[in-house]
Amino acid sequence: MDASLEDIKKSYRRLCSIHHPDKHPEELKKKQTEIIKIINEAYKVLSNEALRKAHDEWIFRHNQSQNQSQSQSQSQSQSQSQSQSQSQNQSQENWNEKYNSWKVNNDFDFDFEKVKQKTISISKKVAMVILSICIIIVGKVISLSIGQYDKPHTENESQLFASNINLSIKLSQFPKRLDQYTTMINMYADGFIIHYVYGVSLESYNYDLSRVEYNSRGMFLKTKVCSMKELKKYPVQISFDYYFTDNKNKIIIKDLSLLCDR
Repeated sequence: MDASLEDIKKSYRRLCSIHHPDKHPEELKKKQTEIIKIINEAYKVLSNEALRKAHDEWIFRHNQSQNQSQSQSQSQSQSQSQSQSQSQNQSQENWNEKYNSWKVNNDFDFDFEKVKQKTISISKKVAMVILSICIIIVGKVISLSIGQYDKPHTENESQLFASNINLSIKLSQFPKRLDQYTTMINMYADGFIIHYVYGVSLESYNYDLSRVEYNSRGMFLKTKVCSMKELKKYPVQISFDYYFTDNKNKIIIKDLSLLCDR
């Protein structure tokens, strides 16, 4: 609730970068697309002051209602537990009486200690087998995770890369008019992500959003970034950030290798 708008924007961009479908295998793209939809819906609410305030009030009321329900549930649970405990004690006493009576009448001699030890031995063996299986599964999951998300480049390399790119960007002049409605208002690097920021002099519902990605790629290929050899050794991504007059935006993130057809 106390996060600033700038913190929310940074988190939003980071999550978009992590969960973008193009960064995942084909079998995970559908799931990542659903996650991106959820992230976008959350960002729409949190970036709008009125919607965020209404959302916070809803959470407060929901928590109050939940606490009341939990309190009532705990009270009922305690009452039921006491009743069940009394019933179980009574049942145990009745069973003990019947068993003792049966044992006396049948002169039955049963070694409970041996049965107990055998049961414990079997339980230990089963537990060891289950533990071994769990260790194997966890090892494979960790191995796959390391292989998928291991980043060969350090944070210092990321910061140095961004500093060099931002230094070269200072030589550029903004804004740059691209067409009747679209103006490039800024460009900056954040880690290995280079942001192209566009202002659109239309409300989002009057703009053909289905063409944004196509136009972005076309505009990008006209630049000289694809010919910069020093960018090939880093996992560089390009973020096309479109901002409309009704305070809505459209962010498209692409890998540099895909944009440059490498």
